[in-house]
Amino acid sequence: MKRKIAAGAALFFAVVLALEGLATIAMHLDRSRGLVNFHKWPVTPSPFEIPETLSRLEQERPSKPYDFPRTSVFENNYFDTEQGLWVPPRAKSFETFFVEPAVSPEVLWKTRVTTDEHRRRIAPGDLAQARTAKFHVAIFGCSTVWGRGVNDEETFPSRMNQAHKELIVYNLSVNGYGPAELLVRARESDLLDDIRPEKGVGIYSLHAQHFFRLANSATNAGSWRGEGLVMKEIAGGDFVSQGPVSRVRPAWTLFSKIFYNSALVTYLGLDFPRISPALIEQTVKVIVQIRKQYRARTRADNPFVVMLFPDPAFPTLPVREALTKAGVEFIDYSQVDLSKIFDVPYMLERENHPAPQFHRVLGSVLAHDLMGVLSR
Repeated sequence: MKRKIAAGAALFFAVVLALEGLATIAMHLDRSRGLVNFHKWPVTPSPFEIPETLSRLEQERPSKPYDFPRTSVFENNYFDTEQGLWVPPRAKSFETFFVEPAVSPEVLWKTRVTTDEHRRRIAPGDLAQARTAKFHVAIFGCSTVWGRGVNDEETFPSRMNQAHKELIVYNLSVNGYGPAELLVRARESDLLDDIRPEKGVGIYSLHAQHFFRLANSATNAGSWRGEGLVMKEIAGGDFVSQGPVSRVRPAWTLFSKIFYNSALVTYLGLDFPRISPALIEQTVKVIVQIRKQYRARTRADNPFVVMLFPDPAFPTLPVREALTKAGVEFIDYSQVDLSKIFDVPYMLERENHPAPQFHRVLGSVLAHDLMGVLSR
């Protein structure tokens, strides 16, 4: 019996190692063909109509190619720490880079980032616009809103400022954040200070990854997001942080690091726990608390809208149902077929992040649609 068990275990590990080797080879082949992060973005039929404003837009093309330097090294150490979180520096202008030394010495992008005195990335608008704007737009989100890989003036919050002079847009997003980190920052920092005028709208940009981040899934806890927060629901529907997952759940973090570093897991895009109705409900509850903080720091009657970010992996129907049940307004772009809008790459090379032309389109569309919300 012991020999059979040993032989079975040896066979199992041999199969796993063989699959790991095949996945590694497949990833290198994908990289050589320039596929985005190994994961393809399939075009899926949309169960909803494409918003009219989005379908009317002309195809966007980069105004000019980027001249990336060839000798820079990756530099990502620009975060400070506050409330146990990684946060942007206060009132600073700096450059960020992205390079994969194991693949190529070429710098894939180099961008200029500027933050204000409240650690918010600026969304450049002229001073007259800031003084005369009728409404503010405060956008909570992650790197897709922060603008990883694009310059200050290219983020979609900046594009919104450019599209409508009646608005002044505040970018309250940070790379790698999910609902937990955004709630803690909204409640315990000066993130929402000095937002003017008082009348405006709060936006939560909900990405499919935010569910996994709130759950501290295996690929999140095993990555650099191992410092993501573990949240506990308390009386009144609020949530408190128990600390980073690496400290609160050390055994899970250790397993996740092994899981995260598997080539097979990466190639197949595996992760768990999966998105479930309970996880969607918890995510919506945290967003409701972010709405509460936003209204407490601005105006109690300001609208608050969840934007379902374009992503074919988004669990659209159950999220719409959960938001409706919780009384949360939303704008749904989740299943828009982006291939009908762009005939050029709309994601950064080897990155699952929007390119400048994506930001430009989304900023124009969202600004247009929010004017309808604000005019009510």
